[in-house]
Amino acid sequence: MFKPIVLAVAAAFCLFAQNPTATLVGTVGDASGAVVPDAKLEVRNVNTNESRKVSTDIRGVFTAPNLSPGPYEVTISKAGFRTVRETGLVLQMEQVARMEFRLEVSELSQSVEVIATAAQLINTENGTQGQVITADEIGQMPLNGRDFSDLAVLVPGVTPNVTAGQGSEFAINGARADNTNFFIDGFSDRDPSGGGVQQRPNLDAVQEFKMQTSNFSAEYGQLAGGMMNMVLKSGGNKFHGALFEFLRND
Repeated sequence: MFKPIVLAVAAAFCLFAQNPTATLVGTVGDASGAVVPDAKLEVRNVNTNESRKVSTDIRGVFTAPNLSPGPYEVTISKAGFRTVRETGLVLQMEQVARMEFRLEVSELSQSVEVIATAAQLINTENGTQGQVITADEIGQMPLNGRDFSDLAVLVPGVTPNVTAGQGSEFAINGARADNTNFFIDGFSDRDPSGGGVQQRPNLDAVQEFKMQTSNFSAEYGQLAGGMMNMVLKSGGNKFHGALFEFLRND
């Protein structure tokens, strides 16, 4: 006699976090200001050699999304025009950088190299309020205790929390200190019991972090205060290391 066997099938669901990335948008035109459709752009990460290739549409507009924060080189080419290579471009996390390129007519295979300027990278695409603290600032500014989050108070609207107060070390725009959100590479880092930060990456492991104080996108709209979004360093083409001495005495 056979006994019925019940098979229980368990489905496992994987949750993927989206790393904070940057987006490069803009237009390509000629010297007269007319748009240049179907221009080829190669956006290359200088640290990793990872390349993203996009083309302009019939309006001369291009979009290169999901770029890891870091230094970039942009090459624009089109038959009948000189190739333009833009260097010195540094994209920060959650930045939407707009750049305008102008191509010159040329029958020969020529190229022009220019260096990106900060004025071209002003965010005009959304109303997010906040500030990115870069790796240079994290590494060079004095930090008592080597806690990078102490630099958050440099951002307008961020104030230290009261002594022994509940939540994180700071409050944003008058909200309670336990109304601050924390993310590491897209994963939630907020302690649900106390409202503070749960894991603190080593100072030398942090590439940069952004304190967003208001007008952030709906995906982060869980709390009334602001948000600290951290990005950890990734691999590159060169060997890197760090050596430090930390001494505290009487």
